[in-house]
Amino acid sequence: MKAKELLTTCFVVFAVLLVWPVLSIPNRLVLVGGVPALVLYLFVVWGLIVAVLAWAGRRVGGEASMSASAERRAAQASDNCCHNRRVNQGIPARCSGIVPVS
Repeated sequence: MKAKELLTTCFVVFAVLLVWPVLSIPNRLVLVGGVPALVLYLFVVWGLIVAVLAWAGRRVGGEASMSASAERRAAQASDNCCHNRRVNQGIPARCSGIVPVS
């Protein structure tokens, strides 16, 4: 799932959990462990929002960092290829500064 789709899905799910008709379900005169049900519900939903968005951020950030490192490896490989090609042809190597160690 792409980052934009994941965040859109999270937004919709959390919006539904915090809309008044759904909030009216735990809005009863019931105490759960001495805490009103609505307060407990809001606290659990808030914790769920924080946890899911932290997970989604790591997942999206992991994909971004993996693609960035892949781009760096590809650039380094092309620089090495450029350097080797120039040296083999007797042309002074003027690549991006990454010189392979022989």
